[in-house]
Amino acid sequence: MPLELPIETWERIIDQLFVWGDFIALRQCALVCTAWCARSRYHLVARTDLINPQQTRWFAKLLAQHLRLRNRVKEVTVRGAVLAPETCRPVPHLMTFVSMLAKKLPSVNVLSIANAKWQGGMMRPKAFLYLSTFDNVTDLRLSRIIFPSPIIFVRLVSALPRLTILRCWSLEFKSNYLNPSAIRPTPSQINRIRLDGPSDDVVGLLTLRLAIVGGMKDFTAGWSNIAEVSPSIEAIMSMLRHAGAALRQVNHTPLIQTFRQCTELEWFKLCYCLPKSSAKGPKGSQSSIWLHDLICSITSTKLTELIIKLDGGGVANIDEAAAPPANVLESAQAFLGQQQSPEIDRMLVDARFKNLVNVHIWLLCDSEASSPDDDTWNAMVAARFPELHARRILRTDVTVRVYKH
Repeated sequence: MPLELPIETWERIIDQLFVWGDFIALRQCALVCTAWCARSRYHLVARTDLINPQQTRWFAKLLAQHLRLRNRVKEVTVRGAVLAPETCRPVPHLMTFVSMLAKKLPSVNVLSIANAKWQGGMMRPKAFLYLSTFDNVTDLRLSRIIFPSPIIFVRLVSALPRLTILRCWSLEFKSNYLNPSAIRPTPSQINRIRLDGPSDDVVGLLTLRLAIVGGMKDFTAGWSNIAEVSPSIEAIMSMLRHAGAALRQVNHTPLIQTFRQCTELEWFKLCYCLPKSSAKGPKGSQSSIWLHDLICSITSTKLTELIIKLDGGGVANIDEAAAPPANVLESAQAFLGQQQSPEIDRMLVDARFKNLVNVHIWLLCDSEASSPDDDTWNAMVAARFPELHARRILRTDVTVRVYKH
């Protein structure tokens, strides 16, 4: 006779899988037996993926039969392509979702639409009215979507009355025509925007048409760390200009030239991919000491945290015949030396940065073999920034990137 786990044991295991965010394991647990299915389903509905109209109708029916599950739904993703995430497919089930579940999900706060091709006529006239009933959604995530025109994007963003966070990644418009009379300016609560992929057209809509950037306090650009698909420097600078003094936090990968207009900046994070050769500056840069110049351009006296993440992923592939630096540590040393780290060190302990409490220099590596140990990295950075180290506001970290297969 097979052994049975005590109820308290398997319940605790399933609960812990939810805490860890392991939804794949939760789905497997749901297939074991009726008891495990009920416990797993209770957690699975918290983060729901809808991939077709049939599944969406089944999900709506499930919530109708088990009313207590409605409050468990926190995040919903409407997905087009599933097996080939680099492609976009129609999402007719978005209409199914908003029409069948309007006013029925009181706790959902994140709505994601991904890998989708938005077809003309896909949404009925009342669709955006239905969408406006999801008044607890504060976070809208749009990833790899082909829109027929900008007006659909505008209506989508404007439909959610309590939206505060907008994330856009690789959005495409088949037509860029937008009739200005079709836009009704409404007050926006959006204060956090994240852009990635070719998002320059989105920037024009956010800054000029919707005029929502003026209240932006937190801006992230290029957060996938893939420079080739990041928003252009021109687009990022446009966002910074329109945000102006309202901006408090900036996190970006593409290299920009100045922060003079961000007079209230409190938190700044920069990610830079170390080159295979230290002889060259970043692509498109005007100065070999761009990091020094960028920090020098910060006019805010309210800066409390500065994070510099150096990505050494591309350095590990250097062969023996390549010019120095020959490994990640030497590449980082060469980069900091090139950027006049002693001058940066003295600058950051100046009265202008009197509120600075944390300077974090973080090294990201692709493998244990290519990464220096924490003590070696800390000693190297401390030697480059002795004033910050003496004031005990210098932090260092070495992280090995984890790849999920």
